[in-house]
Amino acid sequence: MSYLRRVFMMLMIAVMAAAMIPQGAAAAQTAEEETDTGEASSYEVPATGKHGFRTIKGKRYYYKKNGKLATGWTKIYNNLYYMGKDGVVRTGWKKISGNDCYFNFRGRLVFKGTKTDAKAQQLQFIETIAQGINKHADKYHICCYSGVIGQAILESGWGRSVLASRYNNYFGLKCGSSWKGRSVNLKTMEEYSAGKTSVVFDYFRVYKTPAAGIKGFFEFIDTPRYANLKNVKDPDRYLDLVKKDGYATSSSYVSVVSSIIRYNNLKAYDPY
Repeated sequence: MSYLRRVFMMLMIAVMAAAMIPQGAAAAQTAEEETDTGEASSYEVPATGKHGFRTIKGKRYYYKKNGKLATGWTKIYNNLYYMGKDGVVRTGWKKISGNDCYFNFRGRLVFKGTKTDAKAQQLQFIETIAQGINKHADKYHICCYSGVIGQAILESGWGRSVLASRYNNYFGLKCGSSWKGRSVNLKTMEEYSAGKTSVVFDYFRVYKTPAAGIKGFFEFIDTPRYANLKNVKDPDRYLDLVKKDGYATSSSYVSVVSSIIRYNNLKAYDPY
């Protein structure tokens, strides 16, 4: 079993163990109960309008193909959204029909089940990375947010690694000859031969802030070496390419990150 696979298995075990903690002292406070039925009651927006999403007075709404304002559970392409009685697209944690539901910054359902402290922390980390990606991805023509988020989860151990928590480097970015900023020398594992890992020390990039660390990923891949990642939407293809480009040495890198994407429903963060 490779080093990265062992790390992934430990992460998965921790996630499953946290999910088994009963509600109570260890469970996070849930949001106010909402209902999934009812007509729109807002008088600030028209009951009918042009099909698609609209932002009115800072709030987001969705008009169905028949022009009517959507309420309750609404499936748009492959993603589930929830609009309250007022038609507003919900985000964040909501209690709906007895379930704790988490909707990302796009309003898409990411998680449905029991909200625990561990799960809330993981989703907060994902949301932070995703919103940082959303800020820079268009400029660099990166479409596969799910792949990038999956990389950040694995490379940083959910943001808990020393490199991430102390030096704001969430993607395991090494210095290379082009880096002119601060650096730190840390122990890492490399798999130069299939199935055989080696302990080495290397210099990694240091960033002043978490935001700078996320932006740093896009600056790192903005080279001819990673040009084939531009406009790629499919996570499996994105990961195959980034591995062939030499981003990681682990033979299980693609399969591990793919599992992280599936388990955490990260495709809900893709912009398409």
